[in-house]
Amino acid sequence: PQDEVGFRLQITAAHTDACEATRLRGEQSVAALDLRMVCLAERLTEMRALTDLLMRADAKVVAKAPQAVAGLSSVSSCADLKLLTARVKPPRDEATRRRVAALRSDIAELKALRGAGRYADAAARGQDLVVRAREANYAPVLAEARLELGRTQEQLAQYADAEKNLEEA
Repeated sequence: PQDEVGFRLQITAAHTDACEATRLRGEQSVAALDLRMVCLAERLTEMRALTDLLMRADAKVVAKAPQAVAGLSSVSSCADLKLLTARVKPPRDEATRRRVAALRSDIAELKALRGAGRYADAAARGQDLVVRAREANYAPVLAEARLELGRTQEQLAQYADAEKNLEEA
């Protein structure tokens, strides 16, 4: 995406296509629609985290903004049902689902910080995030947290820690 407006247009178009594929064209099931909507919500969460960061940006963050925007997850991947159905199923109980959703929002913020070049802030948040993800007892979100922490540690040349987190992820 080139900018926030372009990204939101992509989200809107993908949302419309997903709804029409189920409700209008009958090309996919309601379960497939749900998977696509969850994916689109995750993309929007990523964009919001980055937008929030950019609204408080200093010169260093502004300089890294194009890279941060380019690092956003692809909206088009939300139309790939093969990819979406290969994902691990969400937790069964509502309390864990809420915790996982909050953790994924925090992961999006960590990713935005890293994309904006605020590596030390991202690493500090990442450490806390891994602890909270472990406590949530849902392996997929722990893997996501470790992956983002490992990528951040790589940027800080903390290679031994990065390697450990990336392998654990």
